[in-house]
Amino acid sequence: MKGTTCVVLLCLLVVFAGLCESEANPRRAKGCSYKPCKVIKCKKYPKANCKSNAAVNCRAYFFVEGRRVKC
Repeated sequence: MKGTTCVVLLCLLVVFAGLCESEANPRRAKGCSYKPCKVIKCKKYPKANCKSNAAVNCRAYFFVEGRRVKC
């Protein structure tokens, strides 16, 4: 029972930390209820390719000629 409680509490901490970080980081989509690349755009590099990792951290990453760029 103690192990299960620890896992549940750890999961809750991860969820709450993710929600807080999503509010601070505009490139992070809240809750992954949609695909980050469909919603988030790179103003600095409008033709950049977007790749997301929605299953892990719900972020959109932008690339120009194979190199990651900061938007």
